[in-house]
Parts: sequence; structure tokens; C-alpha cells
Amino acid sequence: KQMFHEDCRFFRGYKPCDFHKKTQVECPDCPHYSPWDKKFLIIKQGELGDVLRTTPLVRAIRERHPNAYIVWLVEEKAKECVLRNSFIDEVVIYHSSILQRFMIEKYDTVICLDKDVASITVATLVKADRKLGFGMDENGKVMPFNKEAEYKWATGISDNLNKENKLTYQEQIFEITGYKPSSDGYIFSLPEVSKVFKQEFMERNNLKDKNIIIGFNTGVGAKFLPRKWPSNYFVELAHMVENFCISHSLSFKILLLGGSYEEDRNNYIFRKCQENGCKNIIHTGTKNSLEEFFGLIDLCDIVVTADTMGMHVAIALKKKLVVLMGPITTSSIDVYNLGPMLTSQEHSCLGCFRDVCDMAYQCMDGIRPPIVLEEVEKHINTIKVMHT
Repeated sequence: KQMFHEDCRFFRGYKPCDFHKKTQVECPDCPHYSPWDKKFLIIKQGELGDVLRTTPLVRAIRERHPNAYIVWLVEEKAKECVLRNSFIDEVVIYHSSILQRFMIEKYDTVICLDKDVASITVATLVKADRKLGFGMDENGKVMPFNKEAEYKWATGISDNLNKENKLTYQEQIFEITGYKPSSDGYIFSLPEVSKVFKQEFMERNNLKDKNIIIGFNTGVGAKFLPRKWPSNYFVELAHMVENFCISHSLSFKILLLGGSYEEDRNNYIFRKCQENGCKNIIHTGTKNSLEEFFGLIDLCDIVVTADTMGMHVAIALKKKLVVLMGPITTSSIDVYNLGPMLTSQEHSCLGCFRDVCDMAYQCMDGIRPPIVLEEVEKHINTIKVMHT
């Protein structure tokens, strides 16, 4: 009699599976035996927002191949975006010696949607019957594995082609891989530590379930500064939101969100808000861990944000959105009907994809606070009905 089911999706090969640990059931008699028939490797590693918005693909793979064994290769910093994804059998954290594994292992299909050297090296060296997306050519440059990947490869090289693109990121990756897109959104489960932090933050700041909580996500990081909405606009918006909520007898709080790059910016916004008499804004700090940031976003009913990682987390958690867009084309982003994407009506250079802008009056300056307030009010009115 066979001792172990080595073809089972839950077989680990070096330690007991979860079912054996919980019940001590042995392989030959295990009711959870699930033999895999196809083996997939998905390579999407680095940018957290991009990792999150790639997760709908794994749902599509699982729907077409319910018995597949699916491996996702990801960087350490982005692992929380996929660790609890029930459609994934194994999450592999990238490290320098991981190539040794992938030069031995064989897959039916490899899908590489990154273009960095580490990712395309793994994708090129690993053995597979079929490769989709991107790999490395003999000159060490990115190359498309399949014809369907050529368009996304080209738009990555030419800003002019990228400006003309009308496909969302999700539509592009489904076109590359040949799977059917859906409108179900990202797949993400909040880590337990995020839930604990969220509860503790609520208690510490005396937040109640009846509060309408609006998050101001001010961050854009250090790489894409032209995406930054002016600090004074956030101050003005906070004052407008407070006046609206008070005039309608609404219980509310504003959470000021950001990372380490936003320390000075958020301190300035908070100080100015206090000077203007805005008493319902909470500075959440800029040293929170990723898991704590997840918890803060989950606290919010509405998130005002640029096209950043925070936006993608809010999409994953299905928060109502007001997205402030400028250097990136709105056509490339799918917010799954969670809210509007606002742009300046005064600029013809939208979607320039520049990481530096020398214009005195930039496209993000053209998104005026009253326009943003109008969209926030629409969301508040919807939430108000839900809270009553």
C-alpha cells in the first residue's frame, strides 16, 4: 500500500501536512487527498500594489484548473499580500539561493509578470512546458515569452504607447495569459495582527462603530512625486469635511495616513488642521508596519488617495474611494466601481508617466478640494444610510 500521496496538493515532502498535524490521519486514509494535475508558477514579486492587483489572475487559474498546484514567488516585503490567499498552494519568498530550487523543479506553466532582473532570470531558467509573460534574452534584456505579452512589453518601453493604452493592468495580464477576466476584485485576507492593531487603535482613540471614518492617504513614496496632492489641499479638505459633517450632525473622524516619507508632510497637515480648529483629525503616525497600515485602511469607510499602494490596499478591502489622478492614465486603473478617479480639467498633459515635473502649476494642483469634497459627500450620504 502506498505510504504517501506525493501528488497531493497538501503534501510538503519534508514535514507533516496540516491535516496530519491536526488529526494524525495518515496519507492512505486521508479524506483530504487532492491530487494535482497541473503545476503553475506565478512570478509577481515586488511592488505591493501590483502584487495585489495581480491576485484576480489566480482565481481565474483555479476556476479553469481546480486541481492545479499553484506556486507564487514574491519578495519578502510583499508576502502579506498573498500569504492567506486560499487559491494559492505555496508562497515562496525570493532569496538569492532560490534559483537552485527553480533550476531543478519543473512546471506545466510559468507566468512572469515582472520585468526586473531577478524575476526574469528565474522565469528563463526554470523548466516548464509553457511560459507566458516575460523572460531574459541572451543580451540580458527583457523579452516577451509569447505574442500576447508583446503589447505590455512595448508599453513598458515607450511612454507614448503607454499614454495611448486603454486597457487596465488586469485586462493586460488576462490577455497575456489567456484567462477570462472577472469583476470580483482583488483577493486579500487581513492578517490577524492587523485586526488586533485595528481594535487597539479604535479603543485608544475612542472610535465607535457609528463613526464615519475618512482616511486621507497622503503618501506617494519617493519615486513618483508628481502624484502628490498639495498638502494645503488636504488641510482645506479636512476643514470642508468637518463643516459638512457637523452641519449634518454626523459623528466622524479623519485619519491622516502615510509612511516614513510623509513624516514632515503629515506633521504639517496635522498642525495646520489644528490651527484651523479642525478637532476631528487623528494623526496615525508614519512609522506603522505594513500590517498596521492594513489595519488603519480597514478602519476607514472612505479613502482619499492618489494612485499608490494605499489605494490598492483600499481596493482589496473594498473601501469607498476618491482617487486623485494625474501623471498616470485613468484607463490603466480598475477601481472596481468603488469610487471616482478625479483629474485636473486644466491640464492637457495628463498621463505623462513622468517621475519628475518642472511645471509650476502641476496636474495634481488642478484637482481642487471642493471637487473632492463633492465626491466625499456622496460617499458619506451612502454610508449615512447604511449606519441608520
